Amino acid sequence: MLILKIFLSLTKLNLTKNKKIMRKVLKNNSEAIHYFANEVQESGQNQTRSIFFNGNKLYSYGYHYLLGLRLNNGTLIINDDGYSVSTGRHISILRSAATHKKVFCLSEIHLDNMFKNIVINNQKMKKAWKHKIFYARSIVRNFEKYEEFLSYCKKNRTTIKEISREFPGVIADKRSSYYKDMKSIYLSVKEDLPLLEKTDAAEAAIRLKKLAEKNKKNQIKWRADSNFTFYGGMFNEPALLRICKASKYIESTKGVKLPIDVCKHFLNLLFSGENLVNSRLDNYVVNFYDGKTLKINCHTFLQKELENILVLINNLKK
Repeated sequence: MLILKIFLSLTKLNLTKNKKIMRKVLKNNSEAIHYFANEVQESGQNQTRSIFFNGNKLYSYGYHYLLGLRLNNGTLIINDDGYSVSTGRHISILRSAATHKKVFCLSEIHLDNMFKNIVINNQKMKKAWKHKIFYARSIVRNFEKYEEFLSYCKKNRTTIKEISREFPGVIADKRSSYYKDMKSIYLSVKEDLPLLEKTDAAEAAIRLKKLAEKNKKNQIKWRADSNFTFYGGMFNEPALLRICKASKYIESTKGVKLPIDVCKHFLNLLFSGENLVNSRLDNYVVNFYDGKTLKINCHTFLQKELENILVLINNLKK
């Protein structure tokens, strides 16, 4: 009997040691929100209690703002309606933490707000001279998300009651006059969408052409004037190189400067056939080279550009 009591005491001690201690005060916003989204524990908060959760509810800055509601089936409702800048950061973290869950945002399922958004975007689309496609896509996206919510509620009949208890105004009813008006706008916009996309593509081509012309002028000026600053250019466009600062540095159109002797040594090795992939050029790593293109971190250089800059370096007066 004595041996049995000792054994039970030791077993209880080991179980106590191995039991994970639940921390109610968590490190920061991110940890508290991730604990809620992943159902790690029943309750918790960050160190300032600007974020806290209990059961299936997550709050931001007090009980007046229910930020997240986790339904019985694991679906998450995110309250993104009428938030402040700081709560906006909480919403962003929650979206990121809940990518593995079925998620609906309140702005997508609250019928009154949905109706207002679609009507306002429709009015803006009709008045807009440019970018009508932006408002059209917003209308289509919002209505189709609400349709997805209606379909979801039909399969999960207790869901709507669970949500509406916390968020009055969320209903799933196609008989509503709001729904019928939204659908009418949606069908009209959906019909016009191909033409709007074609028009937007034509406008985008014109904008791109103007941007390319401006970019070409900036490149010419950048090469000629070492005091002229020009970063970037067209998206994914190969970088250019120039000699600057009293012939001491090589500079790229992305604003990176390296000593001229470092670049000269690197290019001589590269053109001699040395395999420099995965080697370092100052603080940068060589990712790729095939004799036509050189990639160093976010920079892409064409072979001709590299050859031209080496010629300019070799022609410098000693």
